[in-house]
Amino acid sequence: MNKLLLLLPLIALCGCRRPEMFGRRFASEAMENRYRAVTIPINGYELRIVRPGDRVDVLATFDSTGAAGKKMMLTATVLQNVRVLGVERPRRGEEKGSLVLKLNPNEAQYAALGVKQSDLSIALRAKGDDETYPMEMATFLKFFR
Repeated sequence: MNKLLLLLPLIALCGCRRPEMFGRRFASEAMENRYRAVTIPINGYELRIVRPGDRVDVLATFDSTGAAGKKMMLTATVLQNVRVLGVERPRRGEEKGSLVLKLNPNEAQYAALGVKQSDLSIALRAKGDDETYPMEMATFLKFFR
């Protein structure tokens, strides 16, 4: 069977227009056992610097209620050092595009939750930076300390 026919459901699911977004290999061929290809929406201007094969951190920004019922916005790094399988850039930077990430099943759950409950952003990692770091959540108030 033609590999493109097998890939069409994934292309439709992630909104991709071109199968070559995965480089010379198809998504299923780029995967290892026990990993999943997961698509997340990202602002188009963030996708300009990302290419398949890069590694990124995924950040989630969401509203929360703090002490004394005060509302605040928080940002947390929810995934670290994940491999990019594909990038779908929108025509305009202010529109949403999509990023296809290689995640283990547990990470895939956090990505799905982040898509539903927050606004996701990415941070591109330097080549060779494969460390994971303890991270505290960022708040606007901590920004000025």
